[in-house]
Amino acid sequence: MMGNFENPFYSVVLEELTLELQRGGLHPLLFVVPRGQAVDGVLPQLLQYRVDAIVIVSATMSSNMAEACLKRGLPVVLFNRSIPNAAAHVVIKDNYRGGGIMADLLVGSVHRRLGYISGHTDTMTSIDRQRGFMDRLQLLGVADVVTRQGNYTYEGARRAATEMLAARDRPDGIFCANDLMACGAVDAARALGIDVPGELSIVGFDDIPQSSWAGYGLTTMRGQVGAMVRSTCDLLARLSDSESPERVSITMPTELVVRGSARINDATIAALAESGIAVVREPMPQT
Repeated sequence: MMGNFENPFYSVVLEELTLELQRGGLHPLLFVVPRGQAVDGVLPQLLQYRVDAIVIVSATMSSNMAEACLKRGLPVVLFNRSIPNAAAHVVIKDNYRGGGIMADLLVGSVHRRLGYISGHTDTMTSIDRQRGFMDRLQLLGVADVVTRQGNYTYEGARRAATEMLAARDRPDGIFCANDLMACGAVDAARALGIDVPGELSIVGFDDIPQSSWAGYGLTTMRGQVGAMVRSTCDLLARLSDSESPERVSITMPTELVVRGSARINDATIAALAESGIAVVREPMPQT
């Protein structure tokens, strides 16, 4: 069950997940969750089919509905999502630590005033990225942060960044909760005549294909989609062999991908790498 196809990240997930399931001899059925709706409204339609498990990607489900599926012996796996206290299995990126790494990256590279553009306020993915960023900034003694909500969309982030950058005390570094929003922020800055990264650093999260395009060259946190998909399919196989499986939660590490959308000094990169953070340097694409 998927939603939010506006975000290219989930098109990549769908392709890799479908191929991996097919390689395992499984047959996926795709149910699309309309924008702004929860899985609960679509689930009765799905339950007309004799499915063996449900994988939920980029959509929300109530804990009551997860419990109802469990009572039917139907395991639910949340991909890059989590629901507190829900009877669902989870495969997720380390969003909290990734947010903290972005704080270290920007502060360590001497950015004085920071901005944050959030995703949906009711999803743990967005909450954890923001919490990781803000918690780390607090430890680093940074309190001057301006926040706006972008709802994980290009246009939402473009509007949010335009508001931030029109202010007299505009930020010199912006962390966006996903790359689609970071693209919107880059274009907002350019429309205002602000040089990226000369005057403004912009970083994202997810490493969608567009992140490496010459027009953006985003510095971002990369979640290993292939590894997450394989873990999801391995988990499905384990669940099918167990009559009453215990809840499983798998957190996958992220890596920092350094391109050209942010002013980053070598000392900061070296310090992050020495602390055990995986760092990948990619040259800025040529226009």
